Amino acid sequence: MKRWDMKSAQDKVRAELEGKSSESEGESVEEEWTNVKKCLTVALEEKVGRMERLPRKAWITQAMLDKMDERRRWKNINSEEGRQKYQRLNNELRRETDKAREDYINRVCDEIMTLQRICRYDTMYAKAKELGWKEHNGIRTHC
Repeated sequence: MKRWDMKSAQDKVRAELEGKSSESEGESVEEEWTNVKKCLTVALEEKVGRMERLPRKAWITQAMLDKMDERRRWKNINSEEGRQKYQRLNNELRRETDKAREDYINRVCDEIMTLQRICRYDTMYAKAKELGWKEHNGIRTHC
C-alpha cells in the first residue's frame, strides 16, 4: 500500500493544484474527476514524495521487505517454475529473518546486561520492555 509523506510541502502542492485545476473547466464530471485525480497524484509525486514502507519489527531491513514483495508476486503463479521460485524465496527469507531476529535479540540482551552491570535498572527495564515480551510468555532464555 502506498502512503504519501504529508509532512512536507503542503503549500507548494496547494499552489500547483490551484494552477492546474483552473485549466479543467467546462468538461464532463468524469473527465474532470480523472483530471483532478491525475493532477493530485502528479503534484504529490513531484513535491512531496512517497514514504518508505516501515517494518513492524526492528530487525527487518529494506532488502527483506523487497524480497517479501518478490515472494508475494511468485506466490500465485501456478507453474512448476513459479512454485520453485516461491519455495526458494520463502526459504531464503525465513533464514534471513531468523538470523536477523537472533542477532537483534542478542544485541539487545547484551545492552541489557551492560545496563545491569552499571546499575541502570530504569533503562534496563525500558530496554527489556522494548523487546515486546508479554507477561504471559514468561522468561525467555535468549539472554
